Amino acid sequence: MTNTEAISLWSKLQDDSVEQIAFQLGVEADGDRKRILFETLIPRLIAMLNLDQSTGYRDLIFALYESVAQKNKINQFEIYDFKVFKKEVESKCLNLKGDGNILNDAQLPRILKHSNLLLKTFNEDIIEKIFQYVIYDLYYR
Repeated sequence: MTNTEAISLWSKLQDDSVEQIAFQLGVEADGDRKRILFETLIPRLIAMLNLDQSTGYRDLIFALYESVAQKNKINQFEIYDFKVFKKEVESKCLNLKGDGNILNDAQLPRILKHSNLLLKTFNEDIIEKIFQYVIYDLYYR
């Protein structure tokens, strides 16, 4: 996947998925959803994943997979091909838009999501929830 293909994938996210990602990150989703995605949400995801601010869209997708795989104790050293890795992560982590996830949408008020300490505390859970919305929307919708 090239960075151009990754930009195209991110651009295909449906408005309701962008709204759900914004909700998870405590961001108001008023206005153009694509603009919010590229100007606010993606930079925040990059920061949450401790990536360099110059990280490309392709590398962000890979980092989401790696983060969720690590949280779910998927041994990345046993997997040699990204397609196999992708399938393994999705089969274990994609739970149709997050049903049964530790963080229920109603459990964490938006005001608390602005706290850096709280975001760090629930970082893996929030990233996994966002992963579920992104991957479900891009590949299974």
